Amino acid sequence: RQLVNNLIENAVKFNAPGGTVNVVLNAADLHVGNSRGFITPDDLSHVFEPFYQVDASRTQRGFGLGLAIVKKITGLHGWHVVVTSSAEAGTDFIVRFT
Repeated sequence: RQLVNNLIENAVKFNAPGGTVNVVLNAADLHVGNSRGFITPDDLSHVFEPFYQVDASRTQRGFGLGLAIVKKITGLHGWHVVVTSSAEAGTDFIVRFT
């Protein structure tokens, strides 16, 4: 529950106005993404670090722990989490249950 909550909260919080949030769950993985959020390549490599926040000027609330918790939960279950982001497609987090 915490993993899903953190991913959805981030997708909403860091989406641009007018964007959408998508959540898809199947037997193999969970996809949570937004259509207008963009994380730069430099920031992308740090998003799972505790206390790291992308672009402090946009920070609405929080301590930068949500995605670090997601990473920890996935590791404890033997799952993997990956993130992709582009200005055209938005940002997607994929939790693979294998």
